[in-house]
Amino acid sequence: GVGARSLADADGEALACSVDWRQNGTSAAVLNMSFNKNVTATTADAVLDYSTYSNDGTLGGGTAANVPTWTTGATCGNNSGGCYDFDGTNDYIRVADHSTLDITGNVSAMAWIKWGGANSLTTIQYVLRKNDNYDLLQINTDGVLKSEVFTSSWQQVTAATTSSQILNTWAHVAMVYNGSTLKIYINGLEDGSANVSGTLNTTS
Repeated sequence: GVGARSLADADGEALACSVDWRQNGTSAAVLNMSFNKNVTATTADAVLDYSTYSNDGTLGGGTAANVPTWTTGATCGNNSGGCYDFDGTNDYIRVADHSTLDITGNVSAMAWIKWGGANSLTTIQYVLRKNDNYDLLQINTDGVLKSEVFTSSWQQVTAATTSSQILNTWAHVAMVYNGSTLKIYINGLEDGSANVSGTLNTTS
């Protein structure tokens, strides 16, 4: 991987590194959030998107009761920045709708997650979604990772393995849709595939 092991400024204060892949000055990703800055307020667009598209986010959509907790250290796998702890009920980060997020064809999404489980999970928990368009990464009611896209109807793929791969351990999860196949990856390995086709809905 690419990244700095140790960074500090002139005063010796630790710095966090964010990587954004670009070609001719334009980001490959339309959304790139590393959560390496301690943001706790509901200020609009305070959670930075490090891509050139500036699709910044707002904690809890501006509602204090829905703000996840930013933390560092062992909770975040001792990475160089930080992470957000979501309560699994109503915490979220909202990114305003923008034309760069109206993806109709090939799309991929990835995230580092550590699922804390739930004693009685009765609702789906979303890692990354766009209303009425696609639920790129979600945790199903049985704790298994799933991805859904909406073309003429909802189409989905579910991970083949159990929730143990994401339960109380950090895992890199990803989904890829190429116009004919929808796949899920966990820690770089394909873990589910389904034949899916059609143009993605772009409703906000």
